[in-house]
Amino acid sequence: MKHKKIILKQKKPKNIKKFFWAGFVLILIVFSFVGYLFYSSFFKINQVNISGLKTIEKKEIEEIIHHEIQFSGPSLFSSLNIFIFNEAHARDKILNTYPGIRNANFKKILPSKLYIEIEEREKTAIYCQVEEIVIPEIKEDDVKNKKGENNNIIEEADRSSHATTTEDIVLEEQPKKIETKIKKCFYLDLDGTIFLETPYIIGSTITAIFSKADLKTGEKATNESILNFALKTKKIVEENSDFSIKNFSIDKLSPPFIEASTNLGFNIYFDTTKDALSQILVLKEVLDREINQKKSQLDYIDLRVGNKVFYKFRDKN
Repeated sequence: MKHKKIILKQKKPKNIKKFFWAGFVLILIVFSFVGYLFYSSFFKINQVNISGLKTIEKKEIEEIIHHEIQFSGPSLFSSLNIFIFNEAHARDKILNTYPGIRNANFKKILPSKLYIEIEEREKTAIYCQVEEIVIPEIKEDDVKNKKGENNNIIEEADRSSHATTTEDIVLEEQPKKIETKIKKCFYLDLDGTIFLETPYIIGSTITAIFSKADLKTGEKATNESILNFALKTKKIVEENSDFSIKNFSIDKLSPPFIEASTNLGFNIYFDTTKDALSQILVLKEVLDREINQKKSQLDYIDLRVGNKVFYKFRDKN
């Protein structure tokens, strides 16, 4: 019995050309659509609306936006196109150029409108960089008396590397006075960010924060909670007391404590983690009952230790 050998022929795929041309046409359609989106003048930005400006000129923001529209897009496409416009880059440019602006919100309205809402910072308080200068308190009578003293004083001074004259001895023996020198001031926003240089005006009602830190516009001088505490404390004190707070120092004490300087010459140490009103009520009670008419002799009042209050009078000398 003979077996027949059956050979199966492999069928070639049908319609391969159809699939190829269909894919090719689809790719052309996609590229054509993308080209239309990114190159068509229909989606070219032709209107820019800016709102929310209070102190900054509108034309200054417009210049930044027009520059970003012209030059910020990828080289392959035109950045005039609303889809290509890089709003994140434009926002960073605005915020870096103008520290007085807190935020810039962008909204694209197809096919060709761009809306920008600017949020400017508020002049909530001022921040001043300060330095302390030690000044010897020299009295003219003391100098004259020293000059007339025994020559042994001068001989002793000659043996010292720190003083060689009678006047030097006077400088060393006199008590020293520390004065605060203001170097520069800036406005503070609600979140503690400094943004605009300003002079310090003595007697101004705006809350002043002092520190030795050398900061630049756009940097944070303090956090929001400490700033809110200072604002609230100043207001409550001035509404319920016969004295006012001139400024707050945020780096003389360890956080979260701050020092408030009053117009009567004494200082108050507060704890910013505790309620401002409660501390001021305790302060008022101590001032009324224990200190009373001696406020002018007071050096400081310390409210940092629970319900206990510590205070100290200035040395009479």
